[in-house]
Amino acid sequence: LFAQNPDAYLADLAMTQHNLGVLYYDLHDYTNSEKYYKLALENKEHLFAQNPDAYRVDLAMTQNNLGALYKDLQDFTNSEKYHKLALENRELLFAQNPDAYRANLASTQNNLGILYNNLHDYTNCEKYLKLALENYEQLFAQNPDAKKIGFLYDQGQDSSTTPIANAKAYLDEKGIEYVDRTGTTTDEVMLAADALVAAGVDAVFTPTDNTIMTAELGIYE
Repeated sequence: LFAQNPDAYLADLAMTQHNLGVLYYDLHDYTNSEKYYKLALENKEHLFAQNPDAYRVDLAMTQNNLGALYKDLQDFTNSEKYHKLALENRELLFAQNPDAYRANLASTQNNLGILYNNLHDYTNCEKYLKLALENYEQLFAQNPDAKKIGFLYDQGQDSSTTPIANAKAYLDEKGIEYVDRTGTTTDEVMLAADALVAAGVDAVFTPTDNTIMTAELGIYE
């Protein structure tokens, strides 16, 4: 299809390449994960050049995931590079629509904080973790009457560990009940989301780990 009509199918091709990057990342096949993320990145950069407003979200998602991949590979130079690119795009998205993009911005700030901790750059570590914390607190403050919060995440994703731990500590301090539901595939995440609705949660917190990002369109529907 792409060979017959590149303009019509480039976005679909890029998303499939991105999803393959996620799959291979989950399988710890980092060589193929990098391969498909880089292919997706190339196509998303092409789409972004044609229409920045339409493709900034998708581009930032792949940049953020590449940053996480390179952190796991201990290639901290490339990890910083792609996280900073994602941060730039997510700051622009946040400026346009804070409510829609605060969680994504906080996730990248959190990832940068963890990266700088690994690099023993504690000044920048503190800077970005404090920025992430401020945004996470704002997210919770948007629903002050919430009595029960749902957490939806993949336990196997390193990028979920710190945000979930911080969020639980915050809710424990405030005396707010929370419910955990996890998934490692898109289908499992969809079922987990349904379970949270059935549990009567007032709001759902989802860190932007790779599994959740892949399933997010289905969750919104």
